[in-house]
Amino acid sequence: MKELERAYSGFVTAADKLFLSKNVQHHTLKGVAIEYEEVANRITMDLDIADPSRQEVVRRIRDAVWDTGATNSNISEITAREMGLQPVDTGILTTATGTKEVPIYMVDILISKEVEVRNLRVFGSPMKNRDVEFIIGMDIISKGKLVIDSTKGRTSVYFTMQET
Repeated sequence: MKELERAYSGFVTAADKLFLSKNVQHHTLKGVAIEYEEVANRITMDLDIADPSRQEVVRRIRDAVWDTGATNSNISEITAREMGLQPVDTGILTTATGTKEVPIYMVDILISKEVEVRNLRVFGSPMKNRDVEFIIGMDIISKGKLVIDSTKGRTSVYFTMQET
C-alpha cells in the first residue's frame, strides 16, 4: 500500500472575523507588501489561483491566510469543486480537529504579476464553517522571505521570492 503524503495545518474559526483588520496590499517587483493601520491578529492577502491544465486564472481568493504552522498550503474543498479542479492524489491532513484523508490538487498561485508558484500540490481541506478559502503554508513561504513587523502599533508584512 502506498504511503500517503502528510500535511499539518492550523485553522482559523469564523470568530476570527471579529479580529480581521483591513489591509492595503501593494505589489513589489518580486513580491508583495501588506500594510495594516493597527496590529493585525491575522495576516491575509488576495491572490489568484490557476488550474495548470487550463493555463488560466480560475479564481480570485480574497483574504488568503498566511500560516507558518501549516506545512503545506490548503484549499477549501468547496472552492476546489467550484473551480472544477481534479484531484491528482490523496494525502493525510492533520489539523487541530483531527486527521483526515483528503484530496491533493495541483494549482498555480499568482501572488502578483511577477511572483508565481507553479504546479503547487495543495491539500483539499473541509474548512466547514470557516471564513477561509485558502491557507498559504510553508511550502510557499519557504520559497522566499517573509517579514512581519508589528512595531509602532501597526503591522507591515513583506514577502519576496528568492532568485531562481
